[in-house]
Amino acid sequence: MKTIGSRLKEARKRKGLTQIDIQKATGISSGNLSDIENDKSMPSAAALISLSRELEVSIDWILTGEERFAIEPASPERKASGYSDIDLSPQDIEFFAKVKQLTKENRIKVEGIVEGLLISQDSNPQGRTGASSRSTNGYEREEAAAKSKLA
Repeated sequence: MKTIGSRLKEARKRKGLTQIDIQKATGISSGNLSDIENDKSMPSAAALISLSRELEVSIDWILTGEERFAIEPASPERKASGYSDIDLSPQDIEFFAKVKQLTKENRIKVEGIVEGLLISQDSNPQGRTGASSRSTNGYEREEAAAKSKLA
């Protein structure tokens, strides 16, 4: 079974790149890349994004060796939700990866907490950052916030 490190090394060599080339293009040190390729360490979310772009492979392929899905244009529903053009930083991706590891019950709690914070932010316009008034799964903020208070 191939590992993350072996897949990255394979993709790098397939493109005819050295570890130094990757270091220059991504900012990942050649020592860190060597550790990743030799399965001595795991790449961070930021490193995964940089490697995916530079090696022209998906993060799914890096992590699993499989292509899970093709990236498609945003659906009309997603466009209507107001979330179709969101830029995610590496920190955002790491946060979402952590949330995905939670149980369904705890994800609902986290959503309620976030929704409650957005409600209080809406009541204080100076702290507002342009958040939508509806959560990603269609609940009204008040419903999600109420769930978090019950937990």
